[in-house]
Amino acid sequence: MFNQNLELTNQQMEKHEEFKAFVDAEIVPVAGHIDHEECMPDSLLQKLIDKGYWGPAVPAKYGGANMDYITYGLWNEEVGRGCANLRNIIGVQGMVSSSILRWGSLEQKQYWLPKISSGELMASFAITESQIGSDIKNLQTKAQRIGAEYVISGQKIG
Repeated sequence: MFNQNLELTNQQMEKHEEFKAFVDAEIVPVAGHIDHEECMPDSLLQKLIDKGYWGPAVPAKYGGANMDYITYGLWNEEVGRGCANLRNIIGVQGMVSSSILRWGSLEQKQYWLPKISSGELMASFAITESQIGSDIKNLQTKAQRIGAEYVISGQKIG
């Protein structure tokens, strides 16, 4: 049954305040640099990793912070307030991690999720194509399974 109590728990309120302070201290001062240089400083990435903010909704057994989705939403809200571009980068990490969690094999979860959560690897995905832009309903790139491998045909632009 749906829980109709939409108030934050004490723990969620504490995390929200923690997120606000982190964003104000660490993200807001470098947001202009991130936007203008189109890159994230390694020092900020390390701070995000050290605080457990890089793999926030990934279960702890895969190296993530195991945040519930309300807390994860509060984290995203605060990062977006500080720097929308960084919020997008973090969002991609979350989308890729969520996809692996939902559809990946146990081997894939054990291999990829700790690497993404630790910052060893940065997740990404390619959507934009020269003929259709980012219209995902009409993507022309295809993946076809041939034996044990996938063959990808098409081109992406970046």
